[in-house]
Amino acid sequence: HRGLSFVPFDAKNSSSGSGEDDHRAALETVLKLYSAIKSQSLRELSDIIGDECRCVCNFFSFLQPLQGKKQVLDFFTYLIRSLGNNIEFVVKPTLHDGMNVGVSWRLEWNKKHVPLGKGFSFHICQVYQGKVFIKNVEMFMEPLLHIGPFRL
Repeated sequence: HRGLSFVPFDAKNSSSGSGEDDHRAALETVLKLYSAIKSQSLRELSDIIGDECRCVCNFFSFLQPLQGKKQVLDFFTYLIRSLGNNIEFVVKPTLHDGMNVGVSWRLEWNKKHVPLGKGFSFHICQVYQGKVFIKNVEMFMEPLLHIGPFRL
């Protein structure tokens, strides 16, 4: 229905090779975040965002940290609505060190693969009652003035 897509690449090659289930589950949980954004599933987002999650993001005019599950879910709901029907995240895990996962990504117009922005995210996960949750999210997007057609 809406066209926000998730396109992972190199996900299997970015594992730290630690062999520990929790560490592998941290990467899987972060990838589930982007999958939930794609499917616009607030239930899926709610299942992986920790109750005391903290989120910092420079996408919009505010850079104030968001505290707690409700504020973080409200942010992702707003992000999904702001991206509209034709934008996709193209995601590449870049760091996987235990419960810490880094991701580089770009936003593209999904019909023509026109780059709209790129950035990176850093996620810290934790295990609570046997399940991995996202505890901290930091998302930073390159200023639009540095991107293709907007470049000065």
